[in-house]
Amino acid sequence: MTAQSIKKGVCDALANVEVSGSFACFHVLDSFPNPALFIRGLGTIGLPLSVRDAQAIASSSVTQQSPFGKGSQTLVDTSVRKSWQIDPAYFHLRNPRLGHHVGRVVETVAKELNVACGPRHVRAELYKLLLYEEGAFFLPHQDGEKVKGMFGTLMICLPSQHSGGEIHLSHEGKRQIISTSETSDFEYSYAAWYSDVTHEVKPVTGGYRLVLIYNLVQTSSGPTATASASTDSKSKLKSVLSQWSAVCNQENPDIPRMLAYKLSYKYSKSSLSFEALKGSDHVKFRYLLDACNDQNFLVYLAHIEKEVTGGCDESEYWDRCGGGGYYGYDEDSADEDTEEEDQSYRTKASIKDKKDLGGCHEIIDLVDSSIQLTRVIDRNRKEIAKTVDFDVEDIAQGDIFERAPDGEDFTGYTGNEGVSTTHFYHDTVVLLLPQTCRVDLMYKAAKEDPDRILSWMKRLREDHGTTSDASKRLELERLCHLVLQQERKTSSERFSCLSTYIESTELLEGVASAALKLDNVPLLEEALGLQRGEPSVEMFGIIGGAIPRLGFETLKPALETAFRRIKHIDSKRSALLHLAGEPSSASGKTSDMEASAVKGWVRAQMESIFLSCSSVTPKDGTALAEVADEFGAKMLEQRIVPFVEAKSDHTSFAMAFLIRLFELRGRQVPVSTVAETYRRVIEKVITQFDWGASEERLPIFYPVSGDVIMQTLQQCEVLSLSNAICNLFHQIQHSALNARTDVFGSLLLPYIELLLTHLRKGGSCFMLSNDCREHVHLILQAYIIRYIGPEPRRPTDWSRPTRTVRCSCRDCLDLKAFVKDSIRETCEFRIIQARRKHLEKQLPRTGYRCQTITSGSPHALVITKVHEQYVQEHSQWQNRFDFAKKHIRNLDSNPWLKHLLGDKHDEILNLKITDRPLSMLSPQLHNNNKSELGQHFAGNKRKEPEHNGHEAADPTKRTKLNIVDLTAD
Repeated sequence: MTAQSIKKGVCDALANVEVSGSFACFHVLDSFPNPALFIRGLGTIGLPLSVRDAQAIASSSVTQQSPFGKGSQTLVDTSVRKSWQIDPAYFHLRNPRLGHHVGRVVETVAKELNVACGPRHVRAELYKLLLYEEGAFFLPHQDGEKVKGMFGTLMICLPSQHSGGEIHLSHEGKRQIISTSETSDFEYSYAAWYSDVTHEVKPVTGGYRLVLIYNLVQTSSGPTATASASTDSKSKLKSVLSQWSAVCNQENPDIPRMLAYKLSYKYSKSSLSFEALKGSDHVKFRYLLDACNDQNFLVYLAHIEKEVTGGCDESEYWDRCGGGGYYGYDEDSADEDTEEEDQSYRTKASIKDKKDLGGCHEIIDLVDSSIQLTRVIDRNRKEIAKTVDFDVEDIAQGDIFERAPDGEDFTGYTGNEGVSTTHFYHDTVVLLLPQTCRVDLMYKAAKEDPDRILSWMKRLREDHGTTSDASKRLELERLCHLVLQQERKTSSERFSCLSTYIESTELLEGVASAALKLDNVPLLEEALGLQRGEPSVEMFGIIGGAIPRLGFETLKPALETAFRRIKHIDSKRSALLHLAGEPSSASGKTSDMEASAVKGWVRAQMESIFLSCSSVTPKDGTALAEVADEFGAKMLEQRIVPFVEAKSDHTSFAMAFLIRLFELRGRQVPVSTVAETYRRVIEKVITQFDWGASEERLPIFYPVSGDVIMQTLQQCEVLSLSNAICNLFHQIQHSALNARTDVFGSLLLPYIELLLTHLRKGGSCFMLSNDCREHVHLILQAYIIRYIGPEPRRPTDWSRPTRTVRCSCRDCLDLKAFVKDSIRETCEFRIIQARRKHLEKQLPRTGYRCQTITSGSPHALVITKVHEQYVQEHSQWQNRFDFAKKHIRNLDSNPWLKHLLGDKHDEILNLKITDRPLSMLSPQLHNNNKSELGQHFAGNKRKEPEHNGHEAADPTKRTKLNIVDLTAD
C-alpha cells in the first residue's frame, strides 16, 4: 500500500458516486403573474418594459451604478461592472399572488440544483432590481455570502426586449451558457446557480434587460440525502481505508497520516457545516461518512488556503499602468451598505489578457509559498483547530492549485522593493484520518504553541498513571515521537532567539518525563540526546525517582548524557543533589546495592565537577566553596584552589568563593586553612581586579556588587589582611576611573553608601584611615568627572562641519557654502523636486530643519540651521547633573561622609572638580604594610565624627589645586 494508491483509491471510489442535479439551471416560465412593479418617484412600471420606462429607471434618483466587492471593499468601476440597480427599499412588488409563484420556482430550483436540505427548507429573499442597458456587462466573478445561510442566486427576468447579455457559468471544468434574449419580448424566465459558481454577464448588444435578483437561503438542515453508489464501490472504499489504517500503525513515514479531499463548491466561514453542503458535495460526504464510521476514521470539514508571494516583471507593471496611474480598480466606494457585494476575484488586464492567471500578475521570482487548513470543524460544528500547516502531497486529488488564483494582493512599484504580488487560493475540503492519527492533527495545530503541547503532554502523563486505557498510552507515545521528529528536523539549525532555545529544552524534557512514565528508556535517551541546552536540575530528580523501577545501570547512559550538557558548577552540584535525594518511587525503595552505585557515581562526578567548566559565575564560586566544605581541606588545597586561582580574573566568581568559604570555616576545613586560602586567592584577585564595569568588558559579565566588596573588606579585616584591604581600595579606585558612565549609579554609589552605613553602625577601624578617606574622595571625584562631565556650551555662530556633503554638483557646492557660513541661519534653494531631495540627503538627521515652500515654480527647499544637538546634549547633561546632585546629597545625610571628605566635602557636595587629569587620581598599589591602615589594626580606638562642622581628626595635608565648577557659564 503506497501513498499514491491510497489517494487513487479514495478518489476513484468517490468518482463512482452518482449525483443528480447541476450547478446551475434555466427555464422559461409558462405562466407567471405580472409582479406590479412600483418604483418610488416613477409609479407603476408597465411590462413588457418600454424604452421610455427603461430610460426613466436609469435616470431615477433612486437608481445607482451597480458596485462589486473586492475583498473587504465595495467598489464602483464601469470597466468591471456596468449596470443599474435599485434597492428593495425603493421599489415594491404589489401583486399579492407573486409570492406563491416565486415559491414554486424556488421549489423547482432546489430540486434541479439538488440542494441537500430539500425544497421545504429553502427560501428566496429579494435583493435588488437590476437594469442592463446597451453595453452593460459584468466580468467573471463569484457571488459573496450576503446573508447567513445564503448558498445561491435566483434571477427572474421580466419581459423586456433585449439582445446579447448571455450568462457564461463555469464550475469544476463544466460550462453552461444561459441566454434570456430569445424569449425576452413577452415571456418570464429564471436562472439560478450556486454562489461559488464563476459567472460572467456578456455585454447587452441592444434593448434593455430588467431582472429581479433573489438570494437563495437555507433555513435549516432538513433531511439528509443518500448516495446511489454501487455496493461494490463502497466495499472498495472500505478496503482502502482499512489498509491505510493498518500501514499508518506501522509508522511508515511515506504513508499520509491524513488526506484532504477537495469539494466541488466553496463555503464561507459562517456557512461551513455538514448540513450546508451543496449538491454533489453533500451526496459524496454522506457516502464517505458511512464508510469512515465503519473503519474507525475521523471526518472533518476545513477551508484550505494557499498563499504564493513573489516578484513580478516590472516592465509589465509599467505597461499596465499606461505610463501613469495605479493598475487595478478604482478605490471610490459608491455603496454605504456594509454587506459585501458580488466579489470579483479577477483583475482586468488593460494591456495583456493572461487567461491562465485570470488577469492576476505573473510571479517570476518566487519568495514564499504556504498551504494551511483553517477552521477545521467536526460534524457538530465544533472547531477542532484554527490553523494547521498542510502539505500538497496530502491532498487526494494532487495539486489542486494549478489554476488561476482566486485573488491577489499587488503592491505595485515601491522603489527599492520592486514590484511584487501575493496570489491567494481558497477551497473547501473534507479531511480524512484514522482515529489513531488524531494526535498528528492536533500536534500540527499546536506545534507553534509549546505551552499548549506541554500542557497536553502533562495531562496525558497524569492520565497514564490513573487509567489503564491503552489509547492514552498510544496517544502519549505518538505525541512524544512527533516532538522528537520536529526536533530532529531543526537539530542542525541555530536558534534565532533565546525563547525558542528554552522552549525546545522544555519540550524535550517533557518527552523525557513521559518516557520514564512509559518505562521507555530508548525514548528517554533520544530526548536527552537531542537537547541543545542544559537540562533542568529537576530532571535529575525525576530520573532518580525511576531508579527503583528501572535500575541505575539501565538509566546511567541517559544520566551521563544529560550531565555532560551542564556547563556550570552550581547547576552540576544541584543536579547531583537532586539525583542523590530522589532514588525512591511508588514502586519501592532503592536496594542497598543500587543506592551504593548511585552514591559512588555522584561522588565521582562531584570530585571532578569543575574540570570541564570554561566559564564561571558567582553562583559557581559559592557552589565550589560548598564542595570544599563537603570534601575537606585536601580537596580544597590540591584541586579547588588551583582552579580558583586560574579563574581569578573572574572577580565576582572568586570573591563569591572566598565569602562562602569564610562563612563555612571551621566545619570540614580548619580556620587556619581557610585563612591561608583567603590570603592566597585574594592577592591573585586584587592584581586582576575588575569591578565588571569597564569600557572594555564584553556584553555578558557578572559585575561585583557593593555588598560583595564590603563583605570581602570586612572578612579581610577579621583575617588581618590589611595590605589586601589597601590594595583592594586602590584597584576599586582605578576601576572607577575607567568605569562606564551608566554603572556609577548602580555600582559605585551603592558601594560608598554601604561604607558610610558600616561606619554609622559602629564599623571597623580601617574606615578611619587616610587610605579610606582618599578612597572615598577619589571615587566621588571620578563620579563627577566621568558621569556628569562639563556643561555643554552653546555654539557661538552658525558654522557647521561639511563632511556629510560629499557631492560636488553645483547645488551641493552652494549647500556646502551655506553649511560653512557662520552668519547665515537660513537658505532657500528653488530647484526641482529631484534636486531638493538630493540636497536633503546630504544633510545629517540633526542640526537642520527642512521645509518645502509650494508657492511658485519650481518649489523651494528652505533649510534652517538649529541648535538641536546642543539642546539634546544639554538636556542629557542636566539630567545627569540633577541625578548626581540628588544622590550625593542623600549620601551626605550620613555624617560620616563629611568626616571622611574633610576640606573636600563642599567641593564634592557642590559638584565641583579638581582641574587635573583622571590619570593623576589613581595611586599605586601598596606592596607592604607600612600604610596608615596597618596602624589601625594595631588597636587604634575609633573616634566618632563631630557634628559641628569640624573634622574629628586633622585632615591630611594636600597640595592646593584649582577648582572647576561644572555649572559655570
